[in-house]
Amino acid sequence: MGTPRKVKPKWGWQNSVVALLLCINLCAFTWFLWALPGNFDRTTKVVSTVASWVVSLLAFFGVKKASSHTSFAAFLSLPPVGLCTLAITVGVWLFILPIHGVTVSVVAAGTYHPLPDAAVTLDDKKLLAGPDGKVRANSLLAASYRLKVESDGYDPQETTVAFEDVLRNRNIPVALHARRGTIKAASNPSAAAVYLDGDKETMKGQTPFTQEMDPGRHTIRFAKAGYQPTAWEEFEIQRGRQTELPLRTLQRQAGAAKEYPVLFASDPSGAILVVDGKAWGTTPSQVQLTLGQHMVRYKLGNVDCGPPKPIKVPPYAVVGHLDNCGKQP
Repeated sequence: MGTPRKVKPKWGWQNSVVALLLCINLCAFTWFLWALPGNFDRTTKVVSTVASWVVSLLAFFGVKKASSHTSFAAFLSLPPVGLCTLAITVGVWLFILPIHGVTVSVVAAGTYHPLPDAAVTLDDKKLLAGPDGKVRANSLLAASYRLKVESDGYDPQETTVAFEDVLRNRNIPVALHARRGTIKAASNPSAAAVYLDGDKETMKGQTPFTQEMDPGRHTIRFAKAGYQPTAWEEFEIQRGRQTELPLRTLQRQAGAAKEYPVLFASDPSGAILVVDGKAWGTTPSQVQLTLGQHMVRYKLGNVDCGPPKPIKVPPYAVVGHLDNCGKQP
């Protein structure tokens, strides 16, 4: 009695569905690699595509050889193969379909105030933030994106929205730093002390005066020995712009003693100059002093460069006063 002949299973519609899904998934994944918005360069895309097809072909022939005693139709009819194909299909199309998105929230750094009308760019997709500083980007592939946020008066910021953030539809907070403005002020005579924002004790520098400041409204005052100090004057700093104040002419005080220019320098330069207990900026610096004796000292940071020293101002010349500040004898 001979061995019964095995009957090969017929190719059914289930086999066609599974084979078609496998082919479609591979083609869709290939398209996905090429459609990613700038994540890979052309060489990387070519290598990834070729590798995916080669791996798929190797897997196919490997399965065929391993199942030499099982027909391909019987193999596709196995429940685990069908379930695995279904799982792969769901995963592939979850990435491929443009059903993802992110929310970008734009605020001012330090204040966390929303910045309406901020320009948000996700690769080539341009959006505009609403009154609450938020904008929603929909219809995105599951991939990473280059994010650029710009707003008038603020430094632009660029970052990367991660693949996981897009897949999970997350909120992306972005804090922009405001551009500081600049004030420029001068006085006649020059070398007048400059005070800002109601602080009468801390001299910010001497005229001609230039300094970066935060945007907003500020006040300024000029003072110089032998002259009447000016009243506090209000001015406004705009983001990223320079505000130049008109030249301020100081009025000499009635009956004030005549003053003479004295040039102070130190080695190294940049030391804080203190004359008669009053700070006059950093060396080198020219100061108007009355006739007679004055006490002078220098400071580097919070360290005095020796004890105060007396100088005498004559009526006929500029006095050059040197001090080996911070140097060992």
